[in-house]
Amino acid sequence: MNFTPQYRAFFASAIAEQAIALLERDIAGALALATPPAARPAYPAFVSYKKALDNTPVNPPEAIVAVRSSAFSREDNNYREQVHRLMVRPFLADQDPQFAAQAAYDYIRAIDQVLTSATMADWASQLAIAHPTRAAGAQTPGLASIGGKVLDVWIESHDYGVLWSGPQGFGVMPTLTAVIEVVEV
Repeated sequence: MNFTPQYRAFFASAIAEQAIALLERDIAGALALATPPAARPAYPAFVSYKKALDNTPVNPPEAIVAVRSSAFSREDNNYREQVHRLMVRPFLADQDPQFAAQAAYDYIRAIDQVLTSATMADWASQLAIAHPTRAAGAQTPGLASIGGKVLDVWIESHDYGVLWSGPQGFGVMPTLTAVIEVVEV
């Protein structure tokens, strides 16, 4: 039995992967603009990205990049209008709580810069992505290749998190929430 879907939409999956690819490509440059506290090395790029909201940080700095929710328009015009809430939550750690807190501010600023500096062409294009759910050397589908288009991206909120102490010193998981408006066929 053959199945023909009404839409080709990838929904949240394509948004999460495109955001990871953009961060992989641009986060080092954005972090280079941050001024780490005196006598501290430059902030490193994320060592890994997760799509799951599992809150089990392992290897700082790492980032959870996940679509928290997707809302759809009721109108059916042969395409799907969507508004996605994308969460980016880095896990950061330091031996000093003040430096961990400063890192939270600086990483959220850098993530904001990457997502808001990305052009609509960046969201539409295929980009290299390194993620355990993808084969080595993989690229994102790019929204244009799957009949989609990002209409708007804006930052809804920054939440700088609460410090906690643990065996690696002090940890913090701030959260940036972005809203991404998309249309797919």
